[in-house]
Amino acid sequence: MEGLTVAGIEAVDAASAAARLAACVREAGALALSMFQTPLKNWTKDASSPVTEADIAVDALLRQRLMSDGEGFGWLSEESLDDPARLDARRVWIVDPIDGTRAYIAGFTDWAVSAALVENGRPIAACLFAPALDEFFSATAGGGATLNGAPIEATTGTTLADARIAGPKPLLDRVATQVPPFTTMPRVRSLALRLARVAQGSLDVALVWRQQPRLGPCGG
Repeated sequence: MEGLTVAGIEAVDAASAAARLAACVREAGALALSMFQTPLKNWTKDASSPVTEADIAVDALLRQRLMSDGEGFGWLSEESLDDPARLDARRVWIVDPIDGTRAYIAGFTDWAVSAALVENGRPIAACLFAPALDEFFSATAGGGATLNGAPIEATTGTTLADARIAGPKPLLDRVATQVPPFTTMPRVRSLALRLARVAQGSLDVALVWRQQPRLGPCGG
């Protein structure tokens, strides 16, 4: 009976963390949207990756909200210096404050706030919010995924013939020489949102460039 009690506490704790994640990502998305299409300072890190004041502001908000209670969570973010202490944490928040920063700077709407909670190396909750599109994706381990509260699922196709594929044009052109004819879908600039389109079934395949690991702040 004692084991059941402990397991129950763990389940409630995980559900609470997932709910907090969803609330924080919504708040972060609202902040990003309030700064969208306004004059912002921006610069380049790691030679090619753009950053704006909005990326930093959203990162700071998420860190403050998610790490404020001192429960021993680790932190890994696109816009934060990596802290090796996260390697010893059972649970780690993983964040990309604005995925699709180039789209954000250019005034396109396909960017998103992306965050997840990982426990012992396995994701247990994740949220993706594209506020300019009013799309909020949420998923929990064993609980499925939703878009604006409605359940979603990937398609069940087993062949690339006539598959709906999105990705960088040079990569699509390369793939086209090696697979059956497929349908090229409009570009989705945010990588995280591109993958979410597969989860919701509006894309069958999402292609991305392979990136080399980099030192310093994480991401690309």
